[in-house]
Amino acid sequence: MMEWTQPHELPPAEVRRRLDRFLDGLMRTEFPAGVKLRHPHAAWHGDRLEFRFRLERGFLGADVHGEITVQERQLHLRCQVPALLGLLVGEDKVKTFVTRNLNELLDPGAQSPP
Repeated sequence: MMEWTQPHELPPAEVRRRLDRFLDGLMRTEFPAGVKLRHPHAAWHGDRLEFRFRLERGFLGADVHGEITVQERQLHLRCQVPALLGLLVGEDKVKTFVTRNLNELLDPGAQSPP
Protein backbone atom coordinates (compact mmCIF):
# COMPACT_ATOMS: atom_id res chain seq x y z
CA MET A 1 0.00 0.00 0.00
CA MET A 2 1.37 3.38 -1.00
CA GLU A 3 0.23 6.24 1.16
CA TRP A 4 1.03 9.93 1.40
CA THR A 5 -0.37 13.35 2.26
CA GLN A 6 -0.33 16.34 -0.09
CA PRO A 7 -0.91 19.89 1.21
CA HIS A 8 -3.06 22.33 -0.76
CA GLU A 9 -4.41 25.88 -0.50
CA LEU A 10 -7.66 25.40 -2.41
CA PRO A 11 -11.22 25.16 -1.13
CA PRO A 12 -12.13 21.45 -0.77
CA ALA A 13 -14.91 21.78 -3.38
CA GLU A 14 -12.35 23.01 -5.93
CA VAL A 15 -10.01 20.14 -5.06
CA ARG A 16 -12.85 17.66 -5.64
CA ARG A 17 -13.72 19.32 -8.98
CA ARG A 18 -10.09 19.21 -10.13
CA LEU A 19 -9.72 15.58 -9.08
CA ASP A 20 -12.84 14.64 -11.05
CA ARG A 21 -11.56 16.34 -14.20
CA PHE A 22 -8.06 14.88 -13.75
CA LEU A 23 -9.39 11.34 -13.36
CA ASP A 24 -11.67 11.75 -16.38
CA GLY A 25 -8.62 12.76 -18.42
CA LEU A 26 -6.47 9.97 -16.98
CA MET A 27 -9.03 7.40 -18.06
CA ARG A 28 -8.60 8.57 -21.67
CA THR A 29 -4.78 8.77 -21.59
CA GLU A 30 -2.68 6.87 -24.09
CA PHE A 31 0.03 5.19 -22.01
CA PRO A 32 3.45 4.24 -23.41
CA ALA A 33 4.60 0.72 -24.22
CA GLY A 34 1.12 -0.51 -25.11
CA VAL A 35 -0.27 -0.23 -21.59
CA LYS A 36 -4.06 0.10 -21.56
CA LEU A 37 -6.23 1.36 -18.73
CA ARG A 38 -9.40 -0.73 -18.48
CA HIS A 39 -12.55 -0.83 -16.35
CA PRO A 40 -12.16 2.56 -14.64
CA HIS A 41 -14.42 3.42 -11.74
CA ALA A 42 -14.42 6.41 -9.39
CA ALA A 43 -17.07 7.37 -6.83
CA TRP A 44 -17.30 10.03 -4.14
CA HIS A 45 -18.46 9.10 -0.64
CA GLY A 46 -18.56 12.46 1.13
CA ASP A 47 -15.01 13.83 1.02
CA ARG A 48 -13.51 10.44 0.07
CA LEU A 49 -13.00 9.42 -3.54
CA GLU A 50 -12.67 5.69 -4.15
CA PHE A 51 -11.11 4.64 -7.44
CA ARG A 52 -10.10 1.48 -9.25
CA PHE A 53 -8.97 0.43 -12.68
CA ARG A 54 -7.02 -2.29 -14.43
CA LEU A 55 -3.74 -1.77 -16.27
CA GLU A 56 -3.10 -4.26 -19.06
CA ARG A 57 -0.25 -4.93 -21.43
CA GLY A 58 -0.60 -7.94 -23.64
CA PHE A 59 -1.60 -10.89 -21.49
CA LEU A 60 -0.40 -9.21 -18.26
CA GLY A 61 -2.76 -7.21 -16.11
CA ALA A 62 -2.82 -5.57 -12.71
CA ASP A 63 -5.66 -4.06 -10.68
CA VAL A 64 -5.06 -0.71 -8.99
CA HIS A 65 -7.37 0.68 -6.35
CA GLY A 66 -7.29 3.32 -3.68
CA GLU A 67 -8.88 6.34 -2.14
CA ILE A 68 -8.26 10.05 -1.83
CA THR A 69 -9.63 11.91 1.17
CA VAL A 70 -9.95 15.68 0.72
CA GLN A 71 -9.47 17.76 3.85
CA GLU A 72 -9.41 21.52 4.42
CA ARG A 73 -5.66 22.00 3.77
CA GLN A 74 -4.47 18.60 2.57
CA LEU A 75 -5.49 15.47 0.80
CA HIS A 76 -4.54 11.96 1.78
CA LEU A 77 -3.95 9.31 -0.86
CA ARG A 78 -3.87 5.57 -0.28
CA CYS A 79 -3.26 3.36 -3.26
CA GLN A 80 -2.77 -0.36 -3.60
CA VAL A 81 -0.13 -0.84 -6.28
CA PRO A 82 0.24 -4.47 -7.33
CA ALA A 83 3.66 -6.01 -6.82
CA LEU A 84 3.94 -6.72 -10.55
CA LEU A 85 3.45 -3.04 -11.39
CA GLY A 86 5.97 -2.06 -8.74
CA LEU A 87 8.47 -4.47 -10.26
CA LEU A 88 7.86 -3.45 -13.86
CA VAL A 89 7.70 0.30 -13.34
CA GLY A 90 9.22 0.85 -9.92
CA GLU A 91 7.37 2.18 -6.89
CA ASP A 92 9.55 5.31 -6.86
CA LYS A 93 8.46 6.14 -10.44
CA VAL A 94 4.81 5.66 -9.53
CA LYS A 95 5.19 8.00 -6.54
CA THR A 96 7.07 10.56 -8.65
CA PHE A 97 4.33 10.47 -11.32
CA VAL A 98 1.53 10.87 -8.80
CA THR A 99 3.30 13.58 -6.78
CA ARG A 100 4.12 15.62 -9.89
CA ASN A 101 0.53 15.41 -11.10
CA LEU A 102 -0.88 16.31 -7.68
CA ASN A 103 1.44 19.33 -7.42
CA GLU A 104 0.23 20.56 -10.81
CA LEU A 105 -3.39 19.77 -10.00
CA LEU A 106 -3.37 21.56 -6.65
CA ASP A 107 -1.43 24.64 -7.77
CA PRO A 108 -3.73 27.59 -6.89
CA GLY A 109 -2.44 29.56 -9.91
CA ALA A 110 -3.02 26.77 -12.38
CA GLN A 111 -6.11 26.23 -14.46
CA SER A 112 -7.92 23.05 -13.56
CA PRO A 113 -7.57 20.30 -16.19
CA PRO A 114 -9.92 20.56 -19.19
